[in-house]
Amino acid sequence: MIPMKVSEIAEIMEGTYSGSAEKIIERDFEFDSREIQAGKVFIALPGETRDGHEFIADAFSRGASLAITTKPVPEDHIRVPDVLAAVSKFAKYLRSNLGQ
Repeated sequence: MIPMKVSEIAEIMEGTYSGSAEKIIERDFEFDSREIQAGKVFIALPGETRDGHEFIADAFSRGASLAITTKPVPEDHIRVPDVLAAVSKFAKYLRSNLGQ
């Protein structure tokens, strides 16, 4: 992923950024908190049996720099009405504007 400001990502996702300061995201996104590496963005997807929001604290303890969520959390996050729809908008933006 090319480096992007969190505020730009939030705008594309039609979400609201809550955080300590403007960040530049340079790493990929991850759905599985167990796979988080320093700087990655954690996507808190709700599932049929488990809700990704349950793993936000774990993701940050493993080095996540940001979470995409529908709920307010104490850590830096982009709050959106629908996580899957927001991530889909972002992916569509990347494909359209970055030739990917």
